[in-house]
Parts: sequence; C-alpha cells; structure tokens
Amino acid sequence: MVLKCSLGQAEGHVSDVITLHYFDKPKNFKLLNPSIKISNLTDNSFVLRADVLAKDVCISIDGEYINLSDNYFDLLPNETKIIYFPANTKIKDLNKKIKIKSLFDTY
Repeated sequence: MVLKCSLGQAEGHVSDVITLHYFDKPKNFKLLNPSIKISNLTDNSFVLRADVLAKDVCISIDGEYINLSDNYFDLLPNETKIIYFPANTKIKDLNKKIKIKSLFDTY
C-alpha cells in the first residue's frame, strides 16, 4: 500500500513535487513484473508508463553517460513520467540503447 501526497489548493495545482509513503519495507513488497513503455521520444525527452508499480526505476543508455532529469524513482501504475536530457545530446538509435530496470529485476 502506498500513500501519494502532492500540494494543491482550490484554484489548482501548486507544485510538481509528489511524495510517496510506503507502509512496509521494499523487501516485503510483492512486486509484479512491470511492463515499462517508452513513448514520445523527442530531441530531448521521452515518456515512461508502467502497468503496475515500478519501484526504483533505473534508466541507463548503453555505452553513453547522459545527464537525465530524473533517475531511480518510483513509477505508479498508469501514470506517466517525462524524462529530459540535454538537447544537444546526439546519440544514434537512442531508443534502442535505453535500458530500464526496476527493483523487480533484482529478485
């Protein structure tokens, strides 16, 4: 079970900061194998979506070191996460080189 908190007010959304609180330790989770999809690959971003909780998502790019806007995060079911990288990054076949793992992959 997870509690998701974000800051808002009557007029709308206030902050993009979201806090997740888990009521147990990750070692006790009964995680399912997440299907993490990559879409909307652009010159400096891509979108991730998972069908089930993807705990501790780790993104790497084969043979490259790229400064990503976020890494090692939790992806809740059917929510999207936009990942940005420097616009001047030129990598041939970037969509084929992206590797994504989560805590499930360590079992």
